[in-house]
Amino acid sequence: MRVYSCISLVIASFSLSAPSWAEPKITILDTDKKPVATVMVSRFIDDKPKQDLSDNGYSPHGVKNQLALEHNRFTDAQGQTLFKQDLSAGAKVSYRIRKPGYKDQMVSGADADAELNLVMEKMTDPTELAMDKPSNVWVDAMDFEGDIELKKHFQLNCAFCHQQGNF
Repeated sequence: MRVYSCISLVIASFSLSAPSWAEPKITILDTDKKPVATVMVSRFIDDKPKQDLSDNGYSPHGVKNQLALEHNRFTDAQGQTLFKQDLSAGAKVSYRIRKPGYKDQMVSGADADAELNLVMEKMTDPTELAMDKPSNVWVDAMDFEGDIELKKHFQLNCAFCHQQGNF
């Protein structure tokens, strides 16, 4: 019983101290300073590895290229998300933040380990809001001159690959 008490004391004291590898926090607020949940935050590494695409835009046979991956996270109810600090010290990154009904935003040249507080602006222009809708909204709005079976056929067989855009 004492062994368990000592172990839980060690675990409790470890969890109370801030680790040196803490993940940088990104906080997204709206213009009214309220947190914005479910914002997609994408992180890109600014110093991307060079690629050999000399074979008409493709890698030549036997050449291995390294890619810089994009990492995506979504904000929680407090408008916050964390990115694992898995990059080398001094690495520079860019962030893109997106959410339907809000204007996209790009932040370039940020320190990978820096905490950021960003503000998103709501869209108010009706045309801008309509252009922001995904293609499936517009497919559902198509009429097909009342032919329900043709509409179902299009939605199940065509719209999967051939997306209907906005205006």
